[in-house]
Amino acid sequence: MAVGSCTRSFGLQGTLSDATTSTCGLPEGDALSVYSLCNDPAQLFLAHYMRAFCPSVRALSFVDNKAPVAHVPDLLAMGLACLVEFFRMWNLQVEAAKSYCWALHKDHRY
Repeated sequence: MAVGSCTRSFGLQGTLSDATTSTCGLPEGDALSVYSLCNDPAQLFLAHYMRAFCPSVRALSFVDNKAPVAHVPDLLAMGLACLVEFFRMWNLQVEAAKSYCWALHKDHRY
């Protein structure tokens, strides 16, 4: 497969890592990967699901990052519950250790 022949290296302070390859999808950093995300049915399903079940919360996503955004913290909790349910229906899990929440207004911070 053509993707398997694409290699990439990561740079840190001017030093490149050993080359690595991808085995599916489009390599991260490839300009076409953004195009493929725009045509990903799961992204579209998530947007419609959130609009139907939690219209006050906006669902943002990029690659494997899903972000419910709300103006009121209580709505954010509801948005997270909808997001977790959406993942459950796809037999996926939200990684709690990698999840976090933050607020812009000091009164909304606990």
